[in-house]
Amino acid sequence: MDFTVLGLSHVGLVDSLVLGSYFNHVIAYDDNKDNIEMLRDGISPYEEPFVQDLIKETKSYVRFTYNIKDAIRPSKYISVAVDTSFNEDGTFNLTKFYQALDLIAQNATQDCFIFIRSFVPPGTNRKTKVYLEEHSSYKFTVISMPFFGAQGNLVESVVSPKRIIFGVDSPETGRAIKSILTSSIPKKSTIVITSPENAELIKWSNNLYVGMHVSFINSLARLADVYSGNIDTISYGLALDPRVNGELLHASLGYGGPVLPFSITKNPENKDEIDYYNSDLFRATVNSNSCQIKYFIDKIYERYRSVSAKKIAILGASFKSGTEDISNSPALYVMRFLLDKGAFIQLYDPLAEDKVQKYFSRHTHITYFDYAKDALKGADICLILTDAKEFRELTAKDFKENLRKPIVVDGRNLYSLQDMDGIEYHSIGRRTVKIKSALDK
Repeated sequence: MDFTVLGLSHVGLVDSLVLGSYFNHVIAYDDNKDNIEMLRDGISPYEEPFVQDLIKETKSYVRFTYNIKDAIRPSKYISVAVDTSFNEDGTFNLTKFYQALDLIAQNATQDCFIFIRSFVPPGTNRKTKVYLEEHSSYKFTVISMPFFGAQGNLVESVVSPKRIIFGVDSPETGRAIKSILTSSIPKKSTIVITSPENAELIKWSNNLYVGMHVSFINSLARLADVYSGNIDTISYGLALDPRVNGELLHASLGYGGPVLPFSITKNPENKDEIDYYNSDLFRATVNSNSCQIKYFIDKIYERYRSVSAKKIAILGASFKSGTEDISNSPALYVMRFLLDKGAFIQLYDPLAEDKVQKYFSRHTHITYFDYAKDALKGADICLILTDAKEFRELTAKDFKENLRKPIVVDGRNLYSLQDMDGIEYHSIGRRTVKIKSALDK
């Protein structure tokens, strides 16, 4: 089969490579010429397990281009995997998505099948068909095929998906699409053929469900602090109930990434038409996540009345470990707050460093380090903001030997309280480990 993939962010790139690994011929398009040149040279622009190897293994099947006519004109099967973002009011921003549709409408040379892999609001599938056929003389079959997977595990999510959802306008279309993709669908995967609206809502619900769990356990962690409880024990007790998913009960700084807007609009052109039946729940989840960031910052202020001129070591800036993605990262909010208050930041995050430098290009109070222990040296306090494996390997001794005073505020609960004996250790929803030698303010 021949496919075109529009948008080579994490999802689009992995889709292109996995399709190529099944001996499909893929034209992979992006308007970022620098990334395309890197990919042509066999170098991935993103950090993601197995991607670098797949680029080499599929070079005979995947062709990278920034020429849109070259990408679309030969193709009957086109996947739209461009990133979508959110407006300040919490609604979807579909600017890039509709730009991709314009490129399809302007360059298609035949009737096409369009696969929507981008995260979009309910109703987008049917609007996509109308929009394309209004701007082109060809006919388009639009399939909602939401992507389920997390950065750091994207290749496995595509190679061995637990579920594949096809949102189509008729059962016949669903069977046809299933037949087209037969060679690329693992036999163990559960396939659901349903309406476009159901497919879009399944993806929406999946993101909301995970976000709600993160906000829920973090709300409990804040409550545990009030009553001197221990969120680890509370989570363990909850997870013993078979109805509770224990994998999602880990207290932290909060979720980030391209996850969850807090409003659905029935008509994106009219922001007053909000689905109020659902928006309160979404908004509560997002607001709880924001509260968690403030809660974390308050822990810093429990230790210092002011952070002005303080040297603060920060370990991790991406929204999760194993990725360079800083979109909606809780770490950015913490860093911005500290910089605005006059703090000096000593940052270690080798994957996200380039993006952080661009994000904080106007700030001169950030120093970047190549090693975690170097970032600790001479700092007044250390903040741990992601759960990278190498951070878990640090010990109380490392903090004692490198920090000016051994004070750590852990936003990911990486260490047991016992292991942090001998330093002043603040974490999420657990008692503070204190030492008499670190009480100066």
